[in-house]
Amino acid sequence: MTSPTHFFEVTLEGKPSAVREGLAHIRAELAALGETENFLGRLETVLAEVLNNIVEHAFKPGSNGEITIHLRKGRHDWHIRVDDTGNCMPNTAVPNGDLPSLETDFYNLPEGGFGWALVKMLANQVRYVRHEGGNRLEFLLPLAWDAE
Repeated sequence: MTSPTHFFEVTLEGKPSAVREGLAHIRAELAALGETENFLGRLETVLAEVLNNIVEHAFKPGSNGEITIHLRKGRHDWHIRVDDTGNCMPNTAVPNGDLPSLETDFYNLPEGGFGWALVKMLANQVRYVRHEGGNRLEFLLPLAWDAE
């Protein structure tokens, strides 16, 4: 017996308030499908990092960029594709996701540099391509996750 296919997409403006609204909408949709709080938290962490990076780095200030998030449930994971109309990633590649050095005193800890490391820790098969004048980021988010 196969499970029903769940697919939906959300399109939003490339601005912080739209990201917050989009994340809340996606969370509500998946919660209604019975996804666990653990999964929803991981999804929200990854998508918030990705979407906020798009808003902050891919769109020029004052531009009306657009982001579309496609979500499709598989047997063991959700396949997520994020398309945007912004500038391409540096080096046309996903950042390597290395954590910044923490070998320093508390007052000199880095402020940023943790986002892509989190994405790569929580998501599988992270891929990026420049597609039809925009960006396409795809990844799988497992339904079950073992932190080890």
